[in-house]
Amino acid sequence: MTLTDTSVETGRYIGSRMLRKEDAPLIAGQGRYVDNLVLPGMLFMAVVRSPMAHARITGVDVSAALQVPGVVAAYSGADLASDWAAGLPCAWPVAPETRIPTHWPVAQDKARMVGDPVAVVVADTREHAVDGAEAVDVDYDPLPPVTSIEQALADGAPVIHDEFGDNVCFKDLKIASGDVDKARSRTSCGPCWRSGSTSPSRSSGSSPPTSAAPSAPSWTSTARRRSAWPWRAGSACRSSGSRSAPRATWPPSTAAT
Repeated sequence: MTLTDTSVETGRYIGSRMLRKEDAPLIAGQGRYVDNLVLPGMLFMAVVRSPMAHARITGVDVSAALQVPGVVAAYSGADLASDWAAGLPCAWPVAPETRIPTHWPVAQDKARMVGDPVAVVVADTREHAVDGAEAVDVDYDPLPPVTSIEQALADGAPVIHDEFGDNVCFKDLKIASGDVDKARSRTSCGPCWRSGSTSPSRSSGSSPPTSAAPSAPSWTSTARRRSAWPWRAGSACRSSGSRSAPRATWPPSTAAT
């Protein structure tokens, strides 16, 4: 298939100076982050992550974590399996035939990258949550890692997602946009041009583990409403004139939040 990119207007975004909307409250010291929020009954969660790029998870013992002062809960991926109706969605299935693996928020059977979540610990403070996470005992059966696209496509390569039988995500996708030859003719930096491949953080379309944006949810039982404060005030504070972090409520209402 051929995908022609018509969504980006040349000169409007690429190479242009864009007006930033979120800077004013941050520069003025009025931005608020999740770390600034204190809510009644607030709990903190620490994530236990795999130190291995590819390994089968043979056991997760959270019993020691539950004995750490301040820890109120600790779960492995297997403990949470029945609470999830499906895996995380793919943000961008690039081609119609894209293979989308089942991506659980906390791994259940295998760690497929360094940093893959394998357990979570909930506690009354950040420090207690971290202490509890350090007490979780995870047993791994190391598997051969795949560290490049060339290795992933080689015959006999270790298969990361067993259900597919190989490491191919999609085939025959061509993206046509711009004039490469014209761009090359306008630069004297010949050695800067090279062909090859890039290594995305993962093929499922989701963010790497270090870039997840935290939030601070709150549930009001009397009003039966759930509020969630996003990770920073951003442009919502600026447009509303409020100095407090914006929040979303569910179910929605016309009441001020």
